[in-house]
Amino acid sequence: QTCALPILKNILMAASRRLFNPLIFFTKTLLLVVKMHLTAFLPKPYMVFVDSERPLVSIIIPVHNKIEYTLNCLSFLEKNIGADIRVEIIVINNASTDRTSQYLEAIDGLKIINNEKNLGFSCACNAGALEARGLYLCFLNNDTEIRPGWLENMLGLMDGDQTIAAVGAKLIYPGG
Repeated sequence: QTCALPILKNILMAASRRLFNPLIFFTKTLLLVVKMHLTAFLPKPYMVFVDSERPLVSIIIPVHNKIEYTLNCLSFLEKNIGADIRVEIIVINNASTDRTSQYLEAIDGLKIINNEKNLGFSCACNAGALEARGLYLCFLNNDTEIRPGWLENMLGLMDGDQTIAAVGAKLIYPGG
């Protein structure tokens, strides 16, 4: 029995390799094909922003890579900007090396500035401000998750008191 066990083990191992290696190869190939296939296509413009001819607010978002943050931020904007507020959204792509520019191009209603090199946050904000047509400028990081009423509350303060020149929202971090 002691001699038969290693032989039986080798036979079982050889049989399992013949049975499972093609399956493992097929699975890896299938995953590779699926992954390549998914990354080959760009997203459909599932978000649409109405670019106002005469915006009240220009929302300026500098970005560098991290497209998942940017798409999340834009999704929150789409859901939480009141229909009665005329806005334009300006995204400054600071020479992203991922597929940021392709994803942004697929979203209707964005004004996109593609910088050839990463100018940094403040220079990107300045570039966005130069292109802005709104009475008010709103600067957002691309990892911002805004809440309902955020813009209305800030505009209410600005419109209600002519001595106020700038407002900022309360920042709530994921941990509270």
